[in-house]
Amino acid sequence: MRVDVTGQIERITYTNPENGYTIARVKVRGEKRVVSVVGNLVPVHGVEIINFS
Repeated sequence: MRVDVTGQIERITYTNPENGYTIARVKVRGEKRVVSVVGNLVPVHGVEIINFS
């Protein structure tokens, strides 16, 4: 199931530098729990709020 979320990356669990495939833990706005986001992400620098869709 695909869901659009906006949040801040708390931790990068895994990343493949060759293709950008990443597993990250994200603090989603309005949610108490941290969720996992999986996919091809561009490199993230510092603290950023990102929209995952």
